[in-house]
Amino acid sequence: MRTHSPHEVKTDFLKQDNNAVLEYANNTRNGVIIERSDGIFSYNNSLWTFTNDSACIRKKNFILGHLRNKKRKKKIPIYLHPPDNDIHISRVLLNGGSWEEKNLRKAVEVMGQYQDAIFIDIGSHVGVYSLTLASLGYKVIAIDCFKDSIERLCASAKLGDLSKNMYIIHNALSDKRESVVVRESSQSNIGGNTIVQKSSLNINVSKTVMGALETIQAIRIDDLLEVIDIKSAVLKLDVEGSEHNVLKGAETFFSTVNVYFVMMEFHTHKDRDSGKFILDFMNQHGFKPVLPAGVSLTNQNKWPWDVQWSKRKKK
Repeated sequence: MRTHSPHEVKTDFLKQDNNAVLEYANNTRNGVIIERSDGIFSYNNSLWTFTNDSACIRKKNFILGHLRNKKRKKKIPIYLHPPDNDIHISRVLLNGGSWEEKNLRKAVEVMGQYQDAIFIDIGSHVGVYSLTLASLGYKVIAIDCFKDSIERLCASAKLGDLSKNMYIIHNALSDKRESVVVRESSQSNIGGNTIVQKSSLNINVSKTVMGALETIQAIRIDDLLEVIDIKSAVLKLDVEGSEHNVLKGAETFFSTVNVYFVMMEFHTHKDRDSGKFILDFMNQHGFKPVLPAGVSLTNQNKWPWDVQWSKRKKK
């Protein structure tokens, strides 16, 4: 794989045959932008890299399933994990069910309202949200820390001819650039994998950590602005309890990008300081939680599993 510093290289990666460099064009921020293609982007050791088709080919343990959407007559192909390893998402979809159908409908509805927005799927897993929205013609940035999931997503996008609508990024998201360990939640729940700061473990190699799957670079949402021209966005944030750390690395993003709507897994933050931080951060940037009738803004213990955030109307 070839790697290049974005401030040193100007070329067209679409003309390259294998692992390719990035194309940069002028934008209003840092003069840097990447283009979409069949492949996976990642940031590591101060370099953005692009892995071409070799990372997006179906492997033996990729199990083909399909997503259904009322706005599409044709089913959307999606490569899943073996159902015994991913009992919540892959197993449900392989059995003909749907995943987070209510939330997914809301994402489709919101993107229909804000068609200029890029949908940023943070914690994309195998791509239920990303593939659905890309199939409807919306622009998508899909980000996940687990290589086995991101490669499935890339292969699905290629099979469904959706790569032109997607950036696929293999990194963790947090509040700083650092090396993190992807830790297995359980052998039956790949979708619940978590990240652990490598610096906090005082280790040199991830294999010394129980349940470690891989070591990966964490980046900030703010770092995306160096390489993708994002003017407006809708966010889906599901990173197994690290949502507050992602927001800590998103100050510039929320200050400069027109973020219309945020969908966030919140249940792990209900009775913690991280929940208060999330509420303060979102309030500071002009958002209010969309809560069930009768649920108090200050009583986070009564908040639902997933919380949606909409912009407060200006007085």
